[in-house]
Amino acid sequence: MTTLIASPAAPRSRTNIFFSYIRHELWRNLRMVDSLIFLIALPLVIFAVFGVASPGTDKHIPGGTIAAYVMVSLALYGAATAATSMAGAAAVEHDSGWGRHLALTGMRRGDYLAGKIIVSLLIACLPIGATFLLGILTTAQFDTPGIWLASAGLCLVGVFPFAFFGLAVALALRSETAVSIASGVVVLLAFLGNLFMPLSGSMMELARYTPFYGAGVLAHWPQNGDVIITGAFATPGMPEALPTESFAWAIGNVAVWTMIFAALALVALRRSTVRR
Repeated sequence: MTTLIASPAAPRSRTNIFFSYIRHELWRNLRMVDSLIFLIALPLVIFAVFGVASPGTDKHIPGGTIAAYVMVSLALYGAATAATSMAGAAAVEHDSGWGRHLALTGMRRGDYLAGKIIVSLLIACLPIGATFLLGILTTAQFDTPGIWLASAGLCLVGVFPFAFFGLAVALALRSETAVSIASGVVVLLAFLGNLFMPLSGSMMELARYTPFYGAGVLAHWPQNGDVIITGAFATPGMPEALPTESFAWAIGNVAVWTMIFAALALVALRRSTVRR
């Protein structure tokens, strides 16, 4: 009689571990219904007040209506807040020792960071889609149908630095309050980045170097092109020469801030690992 000896299971590859982690994280975050409702409802409520109910939002500006412009701004803000909050969950994980458990699976630091960012970006699609859907059903109008898809896609591109930002803050502070702090900073950056209200003068010059500026220019590019909505639009008798911004500057702004926040997140992750 031949004795059958069970062979040990083959070790899982790094790729399998990585995608399994992404699936687990995505499903875990989707089950956090309370958080998702807040992240989706936040831009919807603000858009309903300032983009739908406010008078004059049906006025036409380059590429579409003011309501459409407000819709894109709030979709970007909602997506950035969602990405920041989701990535910020790393603080709770590290405090609970989850990072050590992941290390036992052979998962590397870079894979952990990449997995967090991918899941954050996937979750960020929800407020973008919801805000655009409300815009379609109400007062938002673009000159061509292609602007809808292009604006939504560029909103997601602009979210990249904020996913790393949330991760960096969470890993540095290592507390549940890190998510609240990071979300509060996102609001401040949105004001400074010419996203919530048109800026002008020295404030506009400062805005060009803030994280939200490049993301906002990219998100609005399909509608406005290189034209920037500044405080000049809110004053009687707009100037004939409207302010403009280059696409290269917007891309560079997003890329530089993404690298800065990614580097800070990696440094914070290494420091937290050393302390443990």
